[in-house]
Amino acid sequence: MKLKEYIPSSLQSWRLAKKPAKRMLEGKKRIPLVASVKSFAPRLHLVHLAIRSVWNDEVIPQHTVLVLHQKHRESLPNSIKELEKAGLEIVFVDNDRSHFKLLGAFSVHSSMPVVTFDDDVIYQKNWLNTLYQTHLQFPDRVVALQTRIISRSEKGDWLAYKNWPTSYQNQMSSVATLPIGGAGVLYPPNFNTPELSNIKLIELLCPKADDLWFKTMGLLRNFKVIIPEDLPKSSLPIIGSQTVSLGKENIKEDRNRSQWIDLCKHFNLKI
Repeated sequence: MKLKEYIPSSLQSWRLAKKPAKRMLEGKKRIPLVASVKSFAPRLHLVHLAIRSVWNDEVIPQHTVLVLHQKHRESLPNSIKELEKAGLEIVFVDNDRSHFKLLGAFSVHSSMPVVTFDDDVIYQKNWLNTLYQTHLQFPDRVVALQTRIISRSEKGDWLAYKNWPTSYQNQMSSVATLPIGGAGVLYPPNFNTPELSNIKLIELLCPKADDLWFKTMGLLRNFKVIIPEDLPKSSLPIIGSQTVSLGKENIKEDRNRSQWIDLCKHFNLKI
């Protein structure tokens, strides 16, 4: 977390936390999609801030889903119980992988677009509507607010993940465009297929890289990725949320590249 982000993150967290959850939803336009987040034990006390930030806008999702492991069923913090009373839908699953932010949502709302978001982020105004309006223009494409370009060296070897260039620019995607889930990604209903939920392959090939799994599933069915023309303000990390993070392992130890190589070999991906 950058030093300049502490004060705005702290202020926004305080403002979000003090708002009655039901009042955040009253009288607002609901758009026909699902917003879904997966959380786990170290962030259960913080995920309500990410959800509140999605609700703290002029338009809200028709369904908001929080996916949790079954073990949390009897030990939900009050911050989540308040949101549940206001309309949050909680889906309990037998797996704690981050992939279930999409799989869990499709399991209960299989015919709706799903926007995935992360449990360690405060999203800004017009975030959801930006994704939705782009979806209306391009209903069969994956909409991403941030991407990386999966890249090779001059010798043809896959570069380390940290060297895959980040892009926020509006563009029609190439096959190498990787949507980044933390910024927010919209998946159309027809993205939902049986192979998407192949847990055995997820565990075998990329247990800690949901973005790469979703990218692979998109490649297999020729889904294109698009970045909206007008992006909302950048989201803010939630203070204290990075004590445990997949990014530390996947990026610093270059696990993303190794998982990507495994996916390419198994599915014979050509990019």
